[in-house]
Amino acid sequence: MTADEVCRLLALVPLGEEGGRFRQTHKSALRVRTEQGLERSGGTAIYYLITPDDFSGLHRVRHDEVFHFYAGEPVELVQLGDAGEAQRTRLGSDLAAGYVPQAVVPAGQWQGLRLEGSQGWALLGATVSPGYEAEDFELAHRVDLLQEFPMHRETILRFTRS
Repeated sequence: MTADEVCRLLALVPLGEEGGRFRQTHKSALRVRTEQGLERSGGTAIYYLITPDDFSGLHRVRHDEVFHFYAGEPVELVQLGDAGEAQRTRLGSDLAAGYVPQAVVPAGQWQGLRLEGSQGWALLGATVSPGYEAEDFELAHRVDLLQEFPMHRETILRFTRS
């Protein structure tokens, strides 16, 4: 199957400034109050597809996010922590080769995804709890991250557009 076929069958649309294509599949009717005093859905879930031409640019979300690998080519997930540490997780189905089918990104952590290879596509799921709202998203600016994390220059250049 091609990426376009997967997108058509799952009704995925472009995700704008972050990159990739998505569709929200669930938004809990349960309402919760966050530590910041915000009212949110108890949780949300999406399908998310990336190709070699379209990666998930470094961004952060206000709440914990769990990624689930469904199909396609292996994916590299990077995270940059407040203390300057970088973490790389390889999402995929080949457990014997060190891939994992699920990864957690803690609330407020810079994160980005891209295919490990230069062909194909990957279909993931992402679950956010408490639920995702657009105002909970912040896209990284390359120049700011380079100042904050100069030791991760190569990663920042690979996972940002500007």
